[in-house]
Amino acid sequence: DFSRSSGGDFEVLALDRILQDTLSLFRQPAKDSDIEVVFTNRLPAGFNQVLGKETQLKYLLMILTHYAFRAIEGGGVMRLDTFYREKFIHIAIYHSGNGKADRYHSQIFDPHCATTATGEGNPIDLSLCFSIVQHHQGVIEYSTGEGFGGTFSLRFPAASREEPPPDSTASSWDGDPETKEHTR
Repeated sequence: DFSRSSGGDFEVLALDRILQDTLSLFRQPAKDSDIEVVFTNRLPAGFNQVLGKETQLKYLLMILTHYAFRAIEGGGVMRLDTFYREKFIHIAIYHSGNGKADRYHSQIFDPHCATTATGEGNPIDLSLCFSIVQHHQGVIEYSTGEGFGGTFSLRFPAASREEPPPDSTASSWDGDPETKEHTR
């Protein structure tokens, strides 16, 4: 289902639910590796949906979360934030790893550089992630600070083309006790 098909077969999907499903796969490994997972969902009720292919978005979020998770050695923090701004849904996946991809971050989505930049993994994974985001008419970026982690930033057009009422943030997190949630 990763083939390039037309956007006509996209469906309306709750992106925060897909992210929650992805995080549930990392609950026990995070606990075993002394990694604190913090999920902040600031998507307003009714403004959490995108048009897309669920299998592709699950793959995308699983691979990015995996790369962030693997960058943390000896414990740390993986933080995932979602918010809505100007008709776009934003996702930030931050890790407190050692920032070993610093000198490669501008090429991290190039399949010839991805293994060198991250130190492991299938070099095609991040290239596929880039293609999936583009296929969903989104934007993906990676930023890192010298020695202090990195962030995958994603932006997707929201299915709703309206603006939410001011100060209307809500969380649809299901209260998983292993994952901390902060809602602002």
